[in-house]
Amino acid sequence: MNKRADANENEGSHHAIRIPTMAAMKSLAWLAAGLLVSWAGQAQAADAAEICTARLADVKQPLKFEDFPVPRASSSPITAPRLDSPEARRYRTVIREGTASGPNFAGHFAVVAWGCGSSCSERAIVDTQTGQVFFDRRLRDLDTTQADANGDRDEQFPAYFSLSSRLLVIVGAPNEDESHDGVAFYEWTGSQLKLLRFVPRLQACVRQPVSE
Repeated sequence: MNKRADANENEGSHHAIRIPTMAAMKSLAWLAAGLLVSWAGQAQAADAAEICTARLADVKQPLKFEDFPVPRASSSPITAPRLDSPEARRYRTVIREGTASGPNFAGHFAVVAWGCGSSCSERAIVDTQTGQVFFDRRLRDLDTTQADANGDRDEQFPAYFSLSSRLLVIVGAPNEDESHDGVAFYEWTGSQLKLLRFVPRLQACVRQPVSE
C-alpha cells in the first residue's frame, strides 16, 4: 500500500506545473525594461553620431534657373515701397533698405530678408516698378537649424534666386514646421509663388558622422 502511494506521488511530481514566484516575475520585468532602455540609448547614440542637413547641392536633378528666364532686367527708376498693409508698415525700414539698390529677382522684383531669431529668417518680395510688397507665409519664420549653406557666402541664404530668373529656391522649414523641412522650388508668377517641387530634408542631404 505504501509503495503504491509512493509511486502515485512520484508520478504526480513529474507532471506538476511550476508557477513563477512574484519575485521572479519582477526580475523578468526589470530585465525587459533594462533591455528597452539600452536599445533606446543605442538608437539615440546612433542618431547623435551623424547629422543630416538639407543642402541644395545634394538635391538630385534640381530645377535650373535658366529654365525660367525673364525677358530682360528692368532699367526703370525704383519706386518706393507701398506701405499699405500692416505687415509692410511693420517692416518698413528693412523693406526700404532692401529695395534701395534695385531689383535682384525676376527682372524687376527684390527679395528682401530679415532675421527673426537664431537660425530664423523671413522674406518679402517687392515690385520695384510699382512698389507693391508681397508677403507669403512660406517665406515666414524660415527655420534653418537643419539646413546647410554648403560654403555659400550669399547673405540671402537659405534663399536662392537670380535677377534673370523666375525661379526661387528655399532651403529650410517654413513657419518652423518640421513636416515641411527640405528644399522647395517655386516659380514667381508676378504676384505669387507657385510650388513646382518639394524635396524633404532626408532626401536632400547626405548623412555625415559628427566630428568629435
